[in-house]
Amino acid sequence: MICRFCHIYYNCDFGSIVDIAIEKRPTITLDQATQTIHIPLVDNKGRVTSKLINYKFNGQYFEKIKS
Repeated sequence: MICRFCHIYYNCDFGSIVDIAIEKRPTITLDQATQTIHIPLVDNKGRVTSKLINYKFNGQYFEKIKS
């Protein structure tokens, strides 16, 4: 069964990315070759960092990859 209501998103302080060109702003991406989701890390003040949180599909669900 496919979930039509499942979404992945993150909240951040828009001021932390407003000066970055739209095409270069950190976004949630899926690498289909490695079945890995990459999500930008947001700090406790809402600022987007250059780090990513990565989850890899194990055949049943996504598991966080320890960095």
